[in-house]
Amino acid sequence: MAADSPTTAGTGLAGAIFPVTVEAALGRFGFRTTLRALSVGLFLLTFPLLKFVKPRIPPAVGAGRRRFDLSFLWSPVFLLFQLAGIMQGLGYFIPIVGQPAKPLPNVRLI
Repeated sequence: MAADSPTTAGTGLAGAIFPVTVEAALGRFGFRTTLRALSVGLFLLTFPLLKFVKPRIPPAVGAGRRRFDLSFLWSPVFLLFQLAGIMQGLGYFIPIVGQPAKPLPNVRLI
């Protein structure tokens, strides 16, 4: 409950600022430079926050480090779920973030 308000406020703020900023950057720098700048910017904003991410379950006392098994990455079921998750994410996130900029040219604020 406590994280819902900042998350919603951040999404609303980003929905108001992000499309206008990206559209201006696309017009000025082109899509290649804009996408690279966005990826670097998002990395620089989120990487320092990794320090504050806490594990859901505290590490067991006395447990040794086990070898990390990545064999599941090539499982057909995992790949199918990954593809479905990416497609769902693209279909949901991009329209929600880009939508607030569409009605702005028709709205008269003054």
